[in-house]
Amino acid sequence: MDGSCTIERVNHRETATAFRIWTVFQKSYKAEAELLGVDSFPPLERSVESIRDSDNAFWCLLAGGQPGGVVEVDDQVTCLDICSLAVSPEFFRQGVATALMSHVLSLATNRDVVVQTARLNVPAISLYRGFNFTETETREGRDGIVLVSLIKKRTLAQL
Repeated sequence: MDGSCTIERVNHRETATAFRIWTVFQKSYKAEAELLGVDSFPPLERSVESIRDSDNAFWCLLAGGQPGGVVEVDDQVTCLDICSLAVSPEFFRQGVATALMSHVLSLATNRDVVVQTARLNVPAISLYRGFNFTETETREGRDGIVLVSLIKKRTLAQL
């Protein structure tokens, strides 16, 4: 990643912005569906309208003016829930997910951070473990996809 990258909170209520977020999600989640070996993948069913109408916050990493990745968070009082973290395939392995995760953790301050991903999504699991997330539970999701929940507990030493 070079110095031309910025992370900005975007106004997802604007249809054009919601469409750009949706485009990143579609590209990223198609690659994840292939990784998981599934034809049906719930995140691919999400619409531009559902993004536009969401109460969550969306942060976008812009690389040369292009959206390289998006993170969606539900900024709750007691914890910060990462609802989606997606990187456009043309930006894979360039530090986009790491930069977005660092940003999310800076938003969490003294709260726990939680996330859920597919058990077979090894790149995502590795990313979260690299930030000291620990697994809390595993369950079977829709279409037989095994999901794992992870948490990064904030301790007083981290404040």
